[in-house]
Amino acid sequence: MRNKALFLLCATLLCAPLSAKVIGINVVLNTPLTGVVLTDLGRFGKVRDVVPEIRAVTLQADDSRLAAIRALRYVVAANPDMERKRGPVRTAAVTSFTSTLTR
Repeated sequence: MRNKALFLLCATLLCAPLSAKVIGINVVLNTPLTGVVLTDLGRFGKVRDVVPEIRAVTLQADDSRLAAIRALRYVVAANPDMERKRGPVRTAAVTSFTSTLTR
C-alpha cells in the first residue's frame, strides 16, 4: 500500500510538467506599467514585450497560469496569443481616386 502511494506520487510529479504548455499571453492593464507591476507579472512567466502606450505586455507562461493572471487586480484582460490565418491585404493598383468621385 505504501509503495503504491509512493509510486502514484512520483508518477504525478513526473507527469505534471508534461501537461503544462508554454504559451504567449497578451495582457492589458488598468494601470500604468511600473517596475512593481512588471515584477509581479514576472512571477507567472517571462515578460517579453512592453507596450506602455496601450498599457499592455506579452508574457510567455504556462497555460495553467492564465486564470491566475486574469485574476490580478490590475489586469483588464489576458488572453492566449493566437496565430492569425488571414493573408496579406490586397492593395488597389490605382494611384489616385480623385477622378472617380460621384455625387
